[in-house]
Amino acid sequence: MVMDISNAAINAGANLQIYESNKSNAQKFIAKKTADGYWELVPYCSGKMLEVVGGTPSKWVNAAQNVETDSDAQKWTVRTNGDGTITFISKADSITAVLNVTSKADTQYVLDVANAGTANYTNVQCYNDNGTAAQKFRAEKVGTVPYLAGQYSIKSSVGTDMYLNVEGGSADNFTNIDIRTKDGSASQSFRLAYAPNGMYRILTFCGSAVDVYNANKARGTNVNQYGMNYSAAQNWYIEGNTDGTVSFKSECNGLYMDVKGGQADEGNNVQVWGGNGSAAQKWTLM
Repeated sequence: MVMDISNAAINAGANLQIYESNKSNAQKFIAKKTADGYWELVPYCSGKMLEVVGGTPSKWVNAAQNVETDSDAQKWTVRTNGDGTITFISKADSITAVLNVTSKADTQYVLDVANAGTANYTNVQCYNDNGTAAQKFRAEKVGTVPYLAGQYSIKSSVGTDMYLNVEGGSADNFTNIDIRTKDGSASQSFRLAYAPNGMYRILTFCGSAVDVYNANKARGTNVNQYGMNYSAAQNWYIEGNTDGTVSFKSECNGLYMDVKGGQADEGNNVQVWGGNGSAAQKWTLM
């Protein structure tokens, strides 16, 4: 029996339960180390964050997935037990505002299988730390994410110094995405975030997302900035190329992020186009 997101759902609020192991994406979690030393648990099926519902752990408070908030409710301390198991403790636990938790004397509430149940669909909740098997888990590595979430500059292969850019550094919806000479500005800094089933979101400096306009399926559709809405227009597959570059394929239409005409002109537009393996569709994560 393993931790499982109910029905492999991608929506916020989907429940955490246990279910017999079936190797599905509902049962895989990306363990992401935060800058302050805690862990975030990202369900692979959704790209969202495992959290303590309501933000304050106490007896019987539920655990579920939610959109990323960077709150303490989505950060976890992992305690190593003496029997080869681990226990998950929310940073939001008022006693557990420390990283080096070595015993249950250091905490109040941990992730717990309700009533120590062993049946499919048994809920996972918070409960008083009691050292029982209901609160002990074993982690099995089943894969490695190919590209780590985090901050990147994204260099185009059409020129020696051309980078993905938010036009004019604007925070407005529908602001164009283009390429420009590297200038070190925030408009050329992007954050990769996990999305459902191995995809990624590409977030701009203001927290919006790189987006296919209106989720259009036509070649030549513009790529712009739009408020993050977790839609297919904002989900990208990252495909590695043999020369060390990557290509971005949109979930909404299967087309690739492309520099119009493959020209290395200042301010040249970024669109989507059918895959052709050209420099216009190759990028380097820096």
